Order: sequence, then structure tokens, then C-alpha cells
Amino acid sequence: IRAFGKYTVIADTIAPELEFLSMPEKDKSALLKVKIKDDLSGIKGYKVLVNKNWLLMEYDPKLVVMVGDLSYLNLKGKLFIECFAEDETQNKSSISKYIEW
Repeated sequence: IRAFGKYTVIADTIAPELEFLSMPEKDKSALLKVKIKDDLSGIKGYKVLVNKNWLLMEYDPKLVVMVGDLSYLNLKGKLFIECFAEDETQNKSSISKYIEW
């Protein structure tokens, strides 16, 4: 072989995108939905904390959505929700929001 042909080298320096899609509402839905998207290397890990308590989330890579149920945490009042994501190249991002529950 005398030539390798054409190729491209890409560096993933962009952190995953996080966006709140729906928030839990008092006396209505307890579901939290968060969009999580990474265009290049893919999602390595994610974590959601509610008042520093870990929240179990389900990730659907086809819909790029995480869904979690706050009802089992038994929390009331003002809640601080933090979402963290990391891609395969260790780029990290986070979002947070206060809600009344």
C-alpha cells in the first residue's frame, strides 16, 4: 500500500448539551425530563441531584432524554435540582434550577 487515502481527524472539545424539558409540578406530575445530547463522542455518564440527594434517571439515547420520578424522594418545599453530564472525552456540563414542590 502506497497511500492511505483521505481521512479526517476531529477533536471533541464541546461539552454535552443539557436542557430541562419538563419540571415536576406540585400536586400534578412528579416527573423530571431533561434533554441530554452530545454530537461527537457520545454520553459517558450523567447524574441528577435534588437537594443533594441522588435521583434515579432513565436515559433513552434515541430520544436523547433522561426521565426521573421525584415522588420517591419524599421531599417538600423549595428544591434545588442539579443535572450533570460527561461525554467520552471528559467534557462536562451542568444545569441547575430551583422549584417549589
